[in-house]
Amino acid sequence: MEERGTQEQTRQTEAVELERVREELEDANRKAEEYLDLLRRARADFANFKRRVEDERADQARNIRVEFILKLLPILDDFERALAAVPAEGKERDWVAGLLLIERKLRGLLEAEGVRKIEAEGAEFNPWLHEAVGYERSPELEDGRILHVVRPGYRVGDTVIRPAQVIVARKSG
Repeated sequence: MEERGTQEQTRQTEAVELERVREELEDANRKAEEYLDLLRRARADFANFKRRVEDERADQARNIRVEFILKLLPILDDFERALAAVPAEGKERDWVAGLLLIERKLRGLLEAEGVRKIEAEGAEFNPWLHEAVGYERSPELEDGRILHVVRPGYRVGDTVIRPAQVIVARKSG
C-alpha cells in the first residue's frame, strides 16, 4: 500500500511538474509572439522612416535645384533685355553674336533641367500662372487677355517657379 501511495505521490508530483512546464512553455510562446510583434513593428517603423527620409531628401534636392534656377533666371532676363536693345545695324557685330551664343547656351541648360517658359502673350489671364502688374485699355483684345509680358514666367514640370508678370487688357470705352 505504501508503494501505491508513493506511486500516486510520484504521479501527482509529475503532473504538477508537467503543468508547470506547460505554463512555462505557454509563457515562453507568449513572450516569443510579443517579441515577434515588436520586431515586425520596428521593421515597419524603420521602413516608414527610411521612406520619409528619402522623400525629404528628394524634396530638398528639388528645392535646391529650383532655388538655383531662380537665381539664373534674372541673368537670362538681362541677356534678353540686352539683346532686345541692340540696334539693327549692330546685330552683325561679333560681341552680339557672343551674347546670343551665351543666351542660347543658358536657355539650353535650363531646358535640359526641365525649365519651360510660360506662354502668356495673348492668353487669358490665369492667377496661377500670371502676376498682373498693370492694366491697359485695348480695343483689339477682350477683357482679361494678356496684352504684354513684362517679365517671363517659368515652370518646372507642372510647378510654377516664377509667374509671368503681365499687363492685362481692358476693353476701351
